[in-house]
Amino acid sequence: AGEPPEMLRPYMIRPPAPRVRRRAMIPCGSPAPPPRHDPGPPPRGFVRTQHAASLQIRAMPYTAYMHAPPPIHIMFLGTGTSNGVPVLGCTCAVCASADPCDARLRTSALVTCGETTVLIDVGPDFRQQALRAGLRRVDAVLLTHAHADHIAGLDDLRPLNYASGTSTRIFGDAETLAIVRERFAYAFAETTAQSSRPALDLHETLWFTPFTIGTLQIEPLAVHHGTWQISAYHITLAAGGPTLGYVTDASHIPPATAARLAGVDMLVLNALRPDPHPTHFSLSEALVQVAVLAPGRARLVHMNHSIGHASTNAALPPGVALAHDGLVETIGVV
Repeated sequence: AGEPPEMLRPYMIRPPAPRVRRRAMIPCGSPAPPPRHDPGPPPRGFVRTQHAASLQIRAMPYTAYMHAPPPIHIMFLGTGTSNGVPVLGCTCAVCASADPCDARLRTSALVTCGETTVLIDVGPDFRQQALRAGLRRVDAVLLTHAHADHIAGLDDLRPLNYASGTSTRIFGDAETLAIVRERFAYAFAETTAQSSRPALDLHETLWFTPFTIGTLQIEPLAVHHGTWQISAYHITLAAGGPTLGYVTDASHIPPATAARLAGVDMLVLNALRPDPHPTHFSLSEALVQVAVLAPGRARLVHMNHSIGHASTNAALPPGVALAHDGLVETIGVV
């Protein structure tokens, strides 16, 4: 259960394969070699692991290690704002940068645990993002809100519908789903059976009311996007375990939501630009939220071309970093 899914493995660093020791041939009638020294069980409170003929001691309670819940993996499919980076027609230093971390598709993420795969937001770059990631199936889509950079790629779910022979479950608040039904009306219309359209199965969510998708427990949370109330998500395992908070496009986190996000193992949070903005956290505002919520670590997303990856990362506090497209993070024991 601790292995990342196949589509994430090209992004992970693989350990070398263990060496195979061959036994020496002993002529018949020769005395048997003395038995190897058995180091016995590891000290209480530690786990001994053998890898590539080297002995390692890992400081972890034995029973906790043996019964640790599976980890959650998050792949950042995109980390840019609604214009993406580079911005069309712009020749600024970030847009012209040769650093691949400065190239940002629209913000979206893939969350996996065991055999469960959940997509957060489906923007206009979804097809390109899915091809990069080798995506072959999703169990559900979580929508944060209905702006174009978060839902415009819903039609590109069609090939996954064809491959699975089933519709895709789409979760979002009532207002978001109403806009989806309006903008993609053809997907819900009673038309010719042979017409090519996405099969979208809409599920209305209620804030602070958890639901389960496979091994994951999802709790929608309310945040403010200017004057608009949109969805953030608290994600953990149905049986308990590592915790992930996912917030994008927010300009304010209400106290009830902050209480659910406080102390999560990883917080994903939007940080649009250095200067203030009426509907999004600026970089400094995002860092204030991180300090208040005190997650185990934080990754920043939804950044425009005012933020250079390398220079900004170098100035961030410990445990906080800019995410970049294609980054895979693991939350929990592996």
